[in-house]
Amino acid sequence: MLFCFSVTSGFSGRQTSMAPRLRFAAVLAATPLLALGLIASPSHNEPGCARPVAGSRYNHQLFRSLMHRKDKIAARFLTVYNVPRVAPLEVRPVSNPTVCRRAAIAYARVVHDGTQPRRVHILRVGSRYIVMDPDYVVDNHHRAVTFDSTLTKAVALVNE
Repeated sequence: MLFCFSVTSGFSGRQTSMAPRLRFAAVLAATPLLALGLIASPSHNEPGCARPVAGSRYNHQLFRSLMHRKDKIAARFLTVYNVPRVAPLEVRPVSNPTVCRRAAIAYARVVHDGTQPRRVHILRVGSRYIVMDPDYVVDNHHRAVTFDSTLTKAVALVNE
């Protein structure tokens, strides 16, 4: 319940209403709650994006740094993942729910594991998508699949 206070200034004689300020404070306070609601985190039994973790941030920074580097290791890394050398700002994490769902389904189809809904991390590198499952870790190795721009054709499968 919001209360409206009226304050009369002794110098100007005009009234100022506190209601707009209180409404603004209420909206500002409610914003994080709305952002963390069902829209931001869909139910866990559907394929889609996983929450960002340190590993996804590391991969984002790694691919951005590879775009700067000109050594053989960087070139080989880009060749293995089958992604072009692009401007570092063209390496972006993806959080669009529709793209995440399509990528999770495509990833499961490529690795032949459709038994469980997947939550994946996605990097867009130029026109390609690199899809990684953060829950798949075998002997400190991870698996990633690079897809074309339509998420229909797998162009690389990397286990490292």
